[in-house]
Amino acid sequence: MICRPMRIVHLHRAVAIRPLAALRPRAMLATALLGACLGGLHRHADAAVTASGDVSPAPPAGGGNVAATFRVGNTAVGSLAINAGTPLAVTGGSAIFGDTATGMGLVELDGFNSNFSTANDLTIGNAGLSSVKVLNFSKITLTDDLFLGIETTALGELLVQGLGSFTDVGDTVVVGSAGVGHIDVVHGGRIDADDTIFGQAAGGRGRVTVTGTGSRLIQTSSITLGDAGRGELNVLDQGLVTTTNALTGNAATGVGVATVSGSDSQWRITGFLNHGVAGLATLEVSAGGLVTMTGAMRMATGATAESHAVVSGANSLLAVGTTLTIGETGFSTLTVSGGGRVTSTIAVLGDNIGSRGAVVVDGANSLWKITGTLDVSQPGEAELAITGGGRVVASDVVRIAAAGVVRLDEGRLEAGLTGLTNNGLVAGGGRVTGNVSNTATGSIRVAVGDALVLASSLANAGAVDVAGGELETLAAVSNNADIDARFGATLRFGGAGLDNNSGAQLALTGGAIDVFGNVDNNLGAEIAVVGGASAVFHNAVTNNGTIFVSASSEIALLDNLAFVPSSTLGIQLASLVEEAEPTDALGLVDVSGATTLGGNLTVSLAAGFAAAVGDTFEILRASGGLAGTFASESLPSIGPGKALDVQYTPTSVLLAVVAAPGLTADFDEDGDVDAADLAKWKAGFGTASGATHMQGDADGNGAVDGSDFLAWQQQFGSTPAISATAAVPEPASVALAAFAAAGCLAARRRA
Repeated sequence: MICRPMRIVHLHRAVAIRPLAALRPRAMLATALLGACLGGLHRHADAAVTASGDVSPAPPAGGGNVAATFRVGNTAVGSLAINAGTPLAVTGGSAIFGDTATGMGLVELDGFNSNFSTANDLTIGNAGLSSVKVLNFSKITLTDDLFLGIETTALGELLVQGLGSFTDVGDTVVVGSAGVGHIDVVHGGRIDADDTIFGQAAGGRGRVTVTGTGSRLIQTSSITLGDAGRGELNVLDQGLVTTTNALTGNAATGVGVATVSGSDSQWRITGFLNHGVAGLATLEVSAGGLVTMTGAMRMATGATAESHAVVSGANSLLAVGTTLTIGETGFSTLTVSGGGRVTSTIAVLGDNIGSRGAVVVDGANSLWKITGTLDVSQPGEAELAITGGGRVVASDVVRIAAAGVVRLDEGRLEAGLTGLTNNGLVAGGGRVTGNVSNTATGSIRVAVGDALVLASSLANAGAVDVAGGELETLAAVSNNADIDARFGATLRFGGAGLDNNSGAQLALTGGAIDVFGNVDNNLGAEIAVVGGASAVFHNAVTNNGTIFVSASSEIALLDNLAFVPSSTLGIQLASLVEEAEPTDALGLVDVSGATTLGGNLTVSLAAGFAAAVGDTFEILRASGGLAGTFASESLPSIGPGKALDVQYTPTSVLLAVVAAPGLTADFDEDGDVDAADLAKWKAGFGTASGATHMQGDADGNGAVDGSDFLAWQQQFGSTPAISATAAVPEPASVALAAFAAAGCLAARRRA
């Protein structure tokens, strides 16, 4: 292949690297001198071979052969013009244009059969400056390699211009070994080579531009953009580059940049593209440009690599023949926008631990089409964002691993075969087609302003959180974990509706929440309405599990509701607030249709609950009528001397606070019946109506009279609160003392 690189690398060590800015004055000088010298050459347009200045050995004016090593601009300025259809051939070796640091070689070939060839290599800018132009059907033919910009001081430029203008390299082209090299193939020009390297050494800079209809760079082997230096490829305005394999950003110091822009501008790769091997790599496909490969595209293959690709504009296409890996070991991004398209068979984001891959598909008609599987994290960090009408279509399954995220913002994700399996995060609003399996580690999040549509079924074993947005499923939902809707969220369950399975919870938390679609709350499952939520179920609810409504929350059902023997209604009570609605203090079930009762009623208390005998709580209202009763009741203790009593009306279930049986005379409600309770009775004695229990009303009739005293007398001393050594008065003496006290009290009142 290349016999010269070892010599080149050796020369690199001998010359200090200079920045590109230091070369610019020399480049300007080269341009000026080129114009002057070529102007002189044009004056001899009838001549076949014209040489002036530092050219050795002197070429024959009539063309033919010249001995190697042939130099143009060895230590000074030399120029060579070949025209009039007369070829010049270097025999037995190589040619060097711009050999030493002070040398400048200017060469122009113009016209059909005005050709130049060597039996070995051609160097354009070894340590000096050189510019070579191949024009109007002329040709350069090399048996071996072509070098541009070898040493750090070198600048080498090659222009191949016009249909039929041709440079044929038998082996490798190195552009910018340690210096600067530029190749321009324009207006139908063509270069053929085995393989090419742009930006070979750490200080090297190589650039090739292929532009115009019919302009071509054809390679039978590979291309390297930014081996250890900077390499740049520009394919513009219907230009064409073909190669087998391609590497960009090869070493850690390598920078590879490729731009394919313009309608029918093409970079065809008949093998693979390793985009960002250890260094930095960027690829831009825009304005109808086309990049195709028959093999895989691996982005950021090494841990130190950073790789980016942008496909933008209508008819812009990046077509990968097999697997597209975004972030194999390093960091990588892919952006598809403005109607651009990407195709691949298999796609992987974040292929290995420590890698990162991010993809954005944005805008109407922007498309990433995958004919196989899509893995978002495997198991590296990965994020796929589909926004603004963009689409990602996978014919096979889509898998999101634990470190993977799919974000939707008016985008569409289409999963084939068994659909989407989510072990990570799906967030935002858009549309997902294909069955969705949200596993135990998976999470689906819909925020305020988002509307997420799942066009197929949802099987949830993880977390579904709808915080103010809207979740709609067009097929059935099987919930085996948690679905949480809050802050004005809307749930729409299509098909057979929601199947809330054993151990699962549908939690409706805070604000007004609407639930559309049938809901089957199975044995062991729970519907919880908490946090002051007002939840409205617009379709039928079948309850075989638990419905729990916390204090200050309400569940409204616009269809019928039935409680079967296995079901439970859980209600939480809080203290009544004066002049407030009952829903401010308790959980309420409001059924527009008919309700059939059964199962268990479980009542719990909010912190600080307090109620008085006579308070009533409506916990269930059935506008369509109420049938049956709860089979069992689990009621909490609400304090000494009081109890909850379940009461039924034709349309309601009530909880009434009543005096606790057996301790009706515990007027101070401290858990015992003693003299302190008698004092309470004395203070309230004579109240004819409206008396409370704590005022001495033991039988709950609103009056404090002798019957209440008899209740105290019967219950006196019923707890150890009375001292064992204290004299317990006989009932008769107690009665006399009590009535005497009452009489005195009455006398005082009359006074």
